[in-house]
This record gives sequence, structure tokens and C-alpha cells, in this order.
Amino acid sequence: MGKVKKIVLFLAVLQCIIILSGCWDQKIFEETGFILSLGLELNEDGELIYSATMPVVEEEIEQDIEVLYTTAPLLREARDKIRNTSGKRVEGGKTQQILFSRELAEKGIDEILDVFLRSPENPVLANITVVDGSPLEMLQLSLGYKDKTRIGFYISNLIEQTRKRTSTPETRIYDLAVLLHCKTIDPIATYMKYDEQKVEILGTALFKEDKMVGDLNVTDTGILHALMGKKTNFSYYYREKSNDIKRGIAFLFRKLTGSSKEK
Repeated sequence: MGKVKKIVLFLAVLQCIIILSGCWDQKIFEETGFILSLGLELNEDGELIYSATMPVVEEEIEQDIEVLYTTAPLLREARDKIRNTSGKRVEGGKTQQILFSRELAEKGIDEILDVFLRSPENPVLANITVVDGSPLEMLQLSLGYKDKTRIGFYISNLIEQTRKRTSTPETRIYDLAVLLHCKTIDPIATYMKYDEQKVEILGTALFKEDKMVGDLNVTDTGILHALMGKKTNFSYYYREKSNDIKRGIAFLFRKLTGSSKEK
């Protein structure tokens, strides 16, 4: 019986080793930096400015967001330089959005997106946005948004709410990648601006292949969605001024889906 018990015990231990995971690859939350927002723009020399925000969880630090940035000719080089300065294990799996400056978007973003698609740590669900200005400046100014949530979640919620009103499109990494490679429909993306108090959705950034060529305001974005046959919910305002009297009219467009037919 003693020999049998030893065999049973050995098999039980062996089974636990095979089935149960160990802690050799554990990631301690306090030692990990999760990128929430990622900004990309060009400096005066044409090099890439790579900026990122990560949440701060240490109790002794008052600020709850850390903004890191660096400059490099290549995206991968910039990412490595960020990792060498953060003091944490930087992970990109929680990235909420990629913020392109308008200048960079007008030059083309296909090669940059290709880097994100090739790395399994990058989420293909991150929102693609174009910023009227500097993404780094916007991230730094966001540290003063005391009445807002962390900038990554703030922008994500802002995009979601404006998208429901069809004031901006929902374009994620995989959406843009599919359209760029299929070459059937030119892509669109969220277009925004910022100041010291807030971020504001301006409407839609229009692309010709991978280069931004124009933009639409929030009202025209609603019309664009209607022409594309998508569910719409937007307002159109007509204003006129006659004899110093301001008059106007507002139209509400909404696509309704019934049980048997659409109205």
C-alpha cells in the first residue's frame, strides 16, 4: 500500500504541474505600465514624436496619469526608447486610441499602422483619431482636466457618445487596415481638437488611401452616414439673418427600424 500511495501522489503532483499554470511569467500590476493613449506626430526635422499616457497607481504620487514621450526616426525605435525610460514593463494591450497629428495623417499612415498589425501585443480595437494640433500637447494639457476621467477613457467615451449621434465615425485599427488593403472605399476617422479645458470632436477626417485629404464637420458627418445607408441620428440647423433678426430652423434626422420595414 505504501508503494501505491507514492505512485498516486506522484501522479497527482505531475497532473498539477501539467494542468496548473505557474508564476514564472506573472505581471505585477504595480510594475506594469499600460498605455492608454498613444500620440504620433512629426517634429521640425521630420522625425517621429512618440507620446503615451499610462496610469499611475502609486499612492505617494498625486498625479494619476504619466505622460512619456521621445523622438526617433522609426516607430519601433521610439517604442524601445520609451521602454528604457519608463521604469516599468510597458504593455500596449490596453491602448484606447492612436492619435495622429493632422500633419502626419496628410503624409500617410499605412506604414505606421503596419507596425501595429504585426505585433500581437497591440490591440486592433484601438480607435484611430486625427488631432488638429499636437497629440503630445493635448496629452500634457489633459493633466489639468481635473473634472474629467483619465484622458484615454475620456476620449473613448467622447467618441462613443458622438458616434451614437452619428457626429463622428467609429474607425478602429482593423477597420482602417481592411479598407487600405481592399482599396474599395476610402477610409474615414474621428477628427478632434483640444484646449486647456476639454477635447472636442470636430467630425470626420477624410482619407484618400492612407493620406488625409480633408474633413467634415459633425453635421456633414451625419449626412455622410445617411448617404452610406447607415443608421443615422443627427440634427441639421439652418440659420438666416434678416433685418437684424436672427431666425432659423432645426431638422432632426433619424433612421427608424420597424418590425417589417424601415421608415
